[in-house]
Amino acid sequence: MAVLRLSAEEQRAIAGSQLALMSYFELVRETPGLDDLFYKVVKLPSVWSLVRHLGVSASLGLEKEYVAPTQGSNWNLMPPTPCYTFPMALRINEQLALTATFVVAPPHPPLLECGGIVGLLAEKPNDKKTYLILRIISARHGKNAGPAAANVRSGF
Repeated sequence: MAVLRLSAEEQRAIAGSQLALMSYFELVRETPGLDDLFYKVVKLPSVWSLVRHLGVSASLGLEKEYVAPTQGSNWNLMPPTPCYTFPMALRINEQLALTATFVVAPPHPPLLECGGIVGLLAEKPNDKKTYLILRIISARHGKNAGPAAANVRSGF
């Protein structure tokens, strides 16, 4: 992170997006239909792996060496909004199960509701033809409304 020369505010924004990330996975787990899509993209462990590890142990880690700035204008953000790629790896029983790259901007309204996450590319390891893309296509405030009235839509 020091190499990127992030301000304290930008570092807080990236750290705060961790909470939003956790809620995204919880949302997938609890929403009928989304979990089916998730399992198509995730490389599940073999039966042998389940036996050897006595079940499943999962970890989600930030691939720090690949965090990098990206053009906010590519994500419909007004210049000079800072924007970063935030690559993560999901490992199940110590094997890579999913690579995900989040595109993150500061979580200021109207992006507060999505934790500043404006895009996501989730890829199945060793199968670049199987992937999921999520992109925030619109986020705005109502004219006379506060942050709770932000309109956030996503598209696949």
